[in-house]
Amino acid sequence: MNKKKLEKELKTFLKKHPREKVVKYYAEKTGLKEEDITNEFLLCIGILNKALKGDISAFCFIRDTIGEKPKKETSKELKAPLIEVKRANLWAKEKEN
Repeated sequence: MNKKKLEKELKTFLKKHPREKVVKYYAEKTGLKEEDITNEFLLCIGILNKALKGDISAFCFIRDTIGEKPKKETSKELKAPLIEVKRANLWAKEKEN
């Protein structure tokens, strides 16, 4: 999910639900002051709600944002352990004979 898409979703949401009502609702639910509830807070709540409803892209966005994006392994990293396994298997077969 990119920033433009998030901004578009926020604008669409705010057209349906006036910002004042949304801020008041979250202030009551969270105990925060209304002035502390920013657009960024509302975006985070929106993405979190999407992820909780099963939206995989929202989940991935949250995971990546908090620094838990999985590292992509290169083929060189995968070949080295495989070679060692093959050597160990050959050694075991030679030992049996």
